Amino acid sequence: MNVQLSPGAAQGAPIQILRATAEDSPHLWVWRNDELTRKMSVNSERVDREAHEAWYQGLLASLDRHLYIGLLDGVERVGVCRFDMESGNGRAEVSINLNPACRGRRLSAALLGAAMTRFRQEQGVNLSARIKPSNIASIRCFTANGFVLVGGDADMAHYRYDYQPYTYRPSASRPQTWAGWHAKC
Repeated sequence: MNVQLSPGAAQGAPIQILRATAEDSPHLWVWRNDELTRKMSVNSERVDREAHEAWYQGLLASLDRHLYIGLLDGVERVGVCRFDMESGNGRAEVSINLNPACRGRRLSAALLGAAMTRFRQEQGVNLSARIKPSNIASIRCFTANGFVLVGGDADMAHYRYDYQPYTYRPSASRPQTWAGWHAKC
């Protein structure tokens, strides 16, 4: 299924978003154990193959977790986005992991935007993300796709994305600030 990139996503070739399958597991295991990936992950420990396979099979069987692979030109795996439904709050936590071979090509925002579009077609819930403050690339990727910082601490920043049916766009007749709006009344 091809999806349109979100407005904030990087320019370039469209990324095809597919549901992850068992054949994607070896790629994700290698990407997960990449040194930079581990450094920027919530859990920075190395993951052995058996533990990864058990986790991966459970993820694929879960109804509350959605895993998507991004393909560039229909063949190159550029990365993965995971959406974990948070119980009771109508939100899903999203995480992204770019194929280390694809770093530096400005693909992460496009991958995330396309995965968000696909996930919204299936679930349509608001999103949250936890990002280490030192992970500047992920912060840029998520904010380019409309996520806003809502809290956190020195170890972890918390971001949120709320789907809106209408996006407010200021104009001369609709001031940008509350003070500007109030002055018109």
